[in-house]
Amino acid sequence: FVIDKPAWTIPSTNSPVSIIDYSPDGSSVLFSHQLGEITIASSYDGSILNTLKTKTQYPITGAKFHPSEENVLICASRDGFIYTFNCQTSEQINMTRHLGSNLLSLAIDSFGENFAIACADGSIRVYDAENMQRTKALIKSVNRSSSSTPNATIYHLIFHPEDSNIILSAS
Repeated sequence: FVIDKPAWTIPSTNSPVSIIDYSPDGSSVLFSHQLGEITIASSYDGSILNTLKTKTQYPITGAKFHPSEENVLICASRDGFIYTFNCQTSEQINMTRHLGSNLLSLAIDSFGENFAIACADGSIRVYDAENMQRTKALIKSVNRSSSSTPNATIYHLIFHPEDSNIILSAS
């Protein structure tokens, strides 16, 4: 069937929508269409519930609602900042910074215990979600003698729904 008119839309800005995610109960969505900001809206009518402002003026490249902690989200910006926020109070719960290449994507496992970031150099960094400490670095091995280096950009990450030791990446 064809939908003639969307249920709701957001106003156009100079920045594209860079991320979107449903809350675990489906009642709200988060999205970013302003540099360094995340908007939380009702999934039913699009009414704005809250706007979270980070300390960066770069695009938000990944944001996810925490799968088991109501009102908590985790987000990352292109310049390496990683935050956890309380969605209702706008309180920044935690913050860390990945120094190095640009962050391109973020995923959190279905248990809420680990999250991963994809870096522009093709590496994936896995963090403990509670204390935001890096636990693993998955580095792509490239043959230096090769005359052509393959593109290492990772566009998206997801954890396996039942085994957080398995991460799928798209590059």
